[in-house]
Amino acid sequence: MVNIECLGQGYAAKEWPEGGPNKDEIDEKGKPKHRIYVVGPEGEYGYYDLKQHSFKRFPKCEVDFGIVGDESPLILLETKRGKIIQLGILNGGLEPPNATQNKDNSHDKLKNAIQRFEGLKHEGSKIEINIGPSKEIKLNGRSNWIKANISVSIENPSDIETLYECVSDMANYMLEIEEQRLRSNKKY
Repeated sequence: MVNIECLGQGYAAKEWPEGGPNKDEIDEKGKPKHRIYVVGPEGEYGYYDLKQHSFKRFPKCEVDFGIVGDESPLILLETKRGKIIQLGILNGGLEPPNATQNKDNSHDKLKNAIQRFEGLKHEGSKIEINIGPSKEIKLNGRSNWIKANISVSIENPSDIETLYECVSDMANYMLEIEEQRLRSNKKY
């Protein structure tokens, strides 16, 4: 059992006991689940995994919530062994503006990630891009899968975005060539 204390108004947390109500609920690694699910004024936030010692935010939650220090806990968890875990709002609460504006735009997300990476000090760094698109095509009622793989490794690239676009284009053109070869093969 975990002692749960909700300090903020509108916040609630509920323990999912080890193994769940029927004692055989397991996570993706095959271990029994033991989680604390958290709800706030905006809805469901996610859960604290007592086995992994981490907070997993639900994808649809726009509140940046997780493990905090002594500064502003909204929920306190105390384990059987006396360990105290403090959960609360991180980084001012909401996701950064770029994250909410670009949820459905993968190109913008990629540009933002590249800008963040370029802002890091990475003297002598090496960028490796591996792309392996695959595609299912139907020929004479049968499913056939084609795949193209390409890997490029460059030290200190000057323009990561252009590098990625070139590698992606090469992989897609390779995939198109493989599809043409398969379709023109008399065997199929």
